[in-house]
Amino acid sequence: MKTHKRSKKTIVLLYHYFYPDTVASGRYFVQLAESLTNLNYQVIMLTSNRKRMEPRALIHPKQEYWKNIQIIRVHRPAWNQSRNLPRLVSSFIVMAKWLKEISKLKNVDSFVLGTNPELSQLLFPFIRLVQKKSNIYYWCFDLFPEAILANKKSLLNTALGYLITPALNLCYKYCDGILDLGHSMRRHLQKYPSVPPLKTITPWALVEPIAPKKEYSAFHNHKLFGTAELKILYSGTLAKGHKFKPLVQLARYFRSKNISSRVVFACQGQRKSELENYILPEDKNIAVKDFLPEEELDDYLSTPDFIAVSIEEGWDGILLPSKFFGALAMGKPVLFIGSHHNEMAKWIKQYRLGVCLSGLHEIEKVSSQLLALKNEPEALKSLGNRCYSIYQQKFSRAAGVHTWDRLFQVGPSFFKQEVPYQLSDISKPSLQQSK
Repeated sequence: MKTHKRSKKTIVLLYHYFYPDTVASGRYFVQLAESLTNLNYQVIMLTSNRKRMEPRALIHPKQEYWKNIQIIRVHRPAWNQSRNLPRLVSSFIVMAKWLKEISKLKNVDSFVLGTNPELSQLLFPFIRLVQKKSNIYYWCFDLFPEAILANKKSLLNTALGYLITPALNLCYKYCDGILDLGHSMRRHLQKYPSVPPLKTITPWALVEPIAPKKEYSAFHNHKLFGTAELKILYSGTLAKGHKFKPLVQLARYFRSKNISSRVVFACQGQRKSELENYILPEDKNIAVKDFLPEEELDDYLSTPDFIAVSIEEGWDGILLPSKFFGALAMGKPVLFIGSHHNEMAKWIKQYRLGVCLSGLHEIEKVSSQLLALKNEPEALKSLGNRCYSIYQQKFSRAAGVHTWDRLFQVGPSFFKQEVPYQLSDISKPSLQQSK
């Protein structure tokens, strides 16, 4: 088959974390860089020389070619990234060093900045100053300073928000377009009068099975759920922006009704110890386990009936909902715990991808919905198949990269066009056929 020949464009990606770091957000940039290289783009990656979870370990070398991707790593101080002030100062240091590297580059077609380091929007006017002919795009995962403000309500954080907002508004004038995660994030971005045009490119699942597994692993099922009949798994980070109490209360409701069930939290993060302290000795159908190993992730994720995803109140549109896409890619229905106004809740209801639990008042209703599906194996299987089908159509890596490719080929006028992978394009007949 003949391929369409086109001129080779140079794309510069900027993100705090990259190969060999395995942090999820960094891996999105790894996979985007790999995909663009396969499409004949010249990709240059500007990153830092430290891992997210191992800040004292240095990554070498400063420059290398990996899978035809040119990687340039700048030095970042080994400061505690869990504290706001050291994290912000180290972000400014990284960005200053990036600018020095950017000034040396020639014939760059487009720059794509991620949301880490925090407040990376401050780079927009400086990139425009030294690279006048290049396009500048912003790929939003976690929003800053919104995440800082939502994380801890304090006088210092409130003051930071008021001070930084006018500066960011000025910076957005020099950006050609923002790729957001949907309407919840867009509401935050549109508070800036100078915000550039917006389009949605949702992230994909980092692991994409060729097809849903027909049979789960008995070994991995027993390790997580034992002999329980109704199985719910929360797998991933449990941070400030995620909630767990409604899921624990749901498990307690099942126990009070003598329903054979098990809720497993396989997690890491700031709230894991809080979760462990919240669980009571009598909560026999709740387990807290370590982060699941990636080499066995497919086997583990094939075992639950539902994969739980949660967003805490006040965090809608601020956090990257990677668990949601991972569940759909596995062909697993989602149990979403959060506001009905959240993007994921709307997708679940519109395209019938699972069940939503917005608060404790809905526990009895949601438990009935979950049990009804569990007691109808064919209905549960059909729901899982629909989740996988919708993921392949709209949320997959191929769909996302296709949209990025169109953006780089068309340029800023892309934001005035209709994107073929918009979620609203899912037709009702196709959904009926996937039943």
